[in-house]
Amino acid sequence: MDDATADRYDTFFYAAFTGDLLPKLNVKLDRNFIPGTDYYMHWDKEEKKGTTAEELRYALTRRPGMRAFFANGWFDLCTEFGYAWHTMDHAGLPSDRVFWKGYQSGHMIYLGEDNVHELCSDIRDFIQGKNPKSQF
Repeated sequence: MDDATADRYDTFFYAAFTGDLLPKLNVKLDRNFIPGTDYYMHWDKEEKKGTTAEELRYALTRRPGMRAFFANGWFDLCTEFGYAWHTMDHAGLPSDRVFWKGYQSGHMIYLGEDNVHELCSDIRDFIQGKNPKSQF
């Protein structure tokens, strides 16, 4: 995985997750926690089983009450907003159950005080059955 932010932030997130979040949630692991970067380095990227868009369409078709919320950073260079939107827009997803929102951020939309409050509010509304305001 070639992600410049991984070198900068992964150690912090690993420490916060294992040293702060797990104890607060009273989660005790009977094994060592393996950071995602260690795992994904060995991922078989050649195996193809369908696209995520196809899998999501299948799930939404089989579960009429299911909804999806895409939250992307406008300045994300890893998972570009336009590419993600184009892919999902052409996947035949039910438009009444798929919601989009762009945030003034890069890849990690959960960093930065303003983004955290806006994202948390949007996720909370979505979980409560409200429809986030699409923004793109």
